[in-house]
Amino acid sequence: MEEDGTPEAKRRRLIVDETEDADADLEKYSEEGSEESDQENSDESSDEDEEDEEDEEDEQEELLRELNRIKAARVAEKAREEAEKAAQAQEQREYEIATGNPLLNPKDFSIKRRWDDDVIFKNQARGTEKKKPKEFVNDLLRSEFHREFMSRYIR
Repeated sequence: MEEDGTPEAKRRRLIVDETEDADADLEKYSEEGSEESDQENSDESSDEDEEDEEDEEDEQEELLRELNRIKAARVAEKAREEAEKAAQAQEQREYEIATGNPLLNPKDFSIKRRWDDDVIFKNQARGTEKKKPKEFVNDLLRSEFHREFMSRYIR
């Protein structure tokens, strides 16, 4: 239901309390009036009773109107919340559809592994590249070993 701190709840409580107090006072008054002299106050009490009854009816009608207004507000609030949830769910669904396909969103698509990381016979062609046959050179400065040594450590 509603919070007790809202002005509507306070107002409703006040109206209900006033109605209960008026009913209690009416009962006391009618009991005292009947025990005392009924003939003296019959005209005055009947007028006041009619006014009290009219006031009660007015208050009752006001309470019913207030209750109907509160019910309508709750129904409207609930409908608004449901529409909001449905719109949010639809938006989320459209976003998931739009971003779900990595082929349509290349910025989101990233390859984390190479295609041949899980291949069994990997790097089988490594030794097949053409190598120069080793040549014998009499000059030590022109030998293959000397060239590799110079390129690796000196340059």
